[in-house]
Amino acid sequence: MSTTPAHSELSNERTMPDDHVLQGLAMTVVDVDGAEWAVRMDVTPKVVNGGGALQGGLLATLIDIVAGTALLKGPEPYDQTSTMDMHVTYHAGARIGPVLATGHVLRRGGRTASVRVEVVDLGAKGLHVATGMLTFAARRLPPEESHKASAGWLMGIDGRSSIQ
Repeated sequence: MSTTPAHSELSNERTMPDDHVLQGLAMTVVDVDGAEWAVRMDVTPKVVNGGGALQGGLLATLIDIVAGTALLKGPEPYDQTSTMDMHVTYHAGARIGPVLATGHVLRRGGRTASVRVEVVDLGAKGLHVATGMLTFAARRLPPEESHKASAGWLMGIDGRSSIQ
């Protein structure tokens, strides 16, 4: 699974490197009322399976990214998180797009956290395509150790748009 970047590294200057494999997924961070973190991703020919739907592994990756980043945002953000458990239920194929993945933190504990991610196909009138339930190992570092939290990249906080 993934290890998410430290919240201390979140800034408008931090984005994925240009040659990162996830750059090809056409993801955009958006604001959604009630969600701690949300990302819109285009459904293009390079990310669909033989049946024409968004490939399930890429959908799971999107869910993991949204959930982990949601824990680095909002009240009492964590400095470091690592996915411990992820369960994805696929409800329908995302064939039109873009898809919208919204992260909702259910619990922020001392050492673990739980997040639910809902994914809908906006082009198919909000068709619910997947739900992810994730548990993370999470920790906050004391201020004197904050230098130990490191982020290799974080998808663009700059260029955010809003979905009503």
